[in-house]
Amino acid sequence: MPSIISATTSTGLVSSADNSGSLQLATNNGTTAITIDTSQNVGISAGRLTKPYQPAFMAHTYSTSGPVIGSYITALFTTVVTNRGSHYNAGSGVYTCPVAGDYYVHCNLNLRAVGADWSSVFILKNNTQVIQSWSQPNVDNQYDNNVANCVLNCAANDTIIFAFYTGYTVPGTSAGYNHASIYLLG
Repeated sequence: MPSIISATTSTGLVSSADNSGSLQLATNNGTTAITIDTSQNVGISAGRLTKPYQPAFMAHTYSTSGPVIGSYITALFTTVVTNRGSHYNAGSGVYTCPVAGDYYVHCNLNLRAVGADWSSVFILKNNTQVIQSWSQPNVDNQYDNNVANCVLNCAANDTIIFAFYTGYTVPGTSAGYNHASIYLLG
């Protein structure tokens, strides 16, 4: 097992645990601190760690209402910009978590169809409300910065849905005003 010695007296170890191609960084007493699974095409170049297969999703432009779940209507987006891993289903508006971990979830529904009506945005995990944001009517303006975001701890196959309340106005359909994203943090 080769050693890496820094300019100080600290010593660390780098090893390949098996023939799978994983790289382990360990402390000088042999405790594994970080494992890099190179079989998943993780790359380190010029001091940057790239993760080209890290699950991520981003879409914009609300298009239509999807399935109703209790008091919530699923928001569907027409323009899917990123869907790394294809975990977001644009037809149903459901994101299925591929692995267990913490996911950053964000939704901004800042254009409503009718300014004189209430607007809302909800984030649902496994069809249960996790977070919500509401905005009061504004007869003079359809634009409203209605944002919900959070970090969700999810198991593999948990689902995440962006939605709005059935009794309030739907989001507006103008290009780019409404958007949503999900990113696996780790």
